[in-house]
Amino acid sequence: MFEGGKWKEGWWGNARERSREESMKKIIARPPLTSHSLTSRFCRRLGLVLATLVRQATDIQLDVPMGEILHRLCDALRDLFREVPVKKMIVACLGEALFYVATQASSGEVPSSWSIPAIVYQMLMRCLRPDEDPGVLLHAVRTVENAATVPGQHCVSLARNDVVLALWALLAHAKQVSLRRTCIAATFHLCCLDPNLLQHLIDNAGVPALAELLRDASPRVRQAVLSLLLLPFSEEVPLPRAGVALLENEDLVPLLMRSVVCFLCWTAKPRKSFLRADPFSPLMTTFTSRMCL
Repeated sequence: MFEGGKWKEGWWGNARERSREESMKKIIARPPLTSHSLTSRFCRRLGLVLATLVRQATDIQLDVPMGEILHRLCDALRDLFREVPVKKMIVACLGEALFYVATQASSGEVPSSWSIPAIVYQMLMRCLRPDEDPGVLLHAVRTVENAATVPGQHCVSLARNDVVLALWALLAHAKQVSLRRTCIAATFHLCCLDPNLLQHLIDNAGVPALAELLRDASPRVRQAVLSLLLLPFSEEVPLPRAGVALLENEDLVPLLMRSVVCFLCWTAKPRKSFLRADPFSPLMTTFTSRMCL
């Protein structure tokens, strides 16, 4: 039997009892749970529960202090910033809550208790670092993308030069296709809110770096880049200087034309695809008509 931390000589026992005593040995050797580990485990489960509740909720009463909930989530994120699994759950929950508050604020009046605190944007920017965990980065970038699709006062705090440059820095280091596509999609939506952000991105990143993204191996990434680069040619978002800078690049124009043709041929096929032609067909029509002039 197992006595005194070691096996008793000459005892062979049956397999079930030996497995039980091996489990006891592992439990004895396991370090005791500390208050920090208990707090991390609880916060991770609580973040998962809150994110699921907000995602599945169809109606949250206005007497629920959503602004305070957002603030408490940011406090927990700041206190447990080094706990990657917990941070991932909290950022996911923060994104769901922020998107819900933004959609409700855009559709009608909400009380002052639903105002988005400034610490939300500060913690999101803190998570948008190239050395951050890929899972945390994906949740943070998706939060920016989803929030940027909803018009409202919160867009003023998101549509900034530092946010666009942070997304570009992530794009340069990201290896996951989903993260790269989400970075470009978030940049596209932010540039739709403030077209000057695209000009700022072109001035800092350069046209050759943007053109190189059209050679990406992923169709999702190429489609998102194509949407971004066609934005200066839209009649709703006029950017003459950005458009001229793009057209003056000798490598970009053939890549753009080739991408437009491939996109139109792909969407013309009678099959279901992840490429959505409706939002971007006017941009492509405007671009091709101007190139033919």
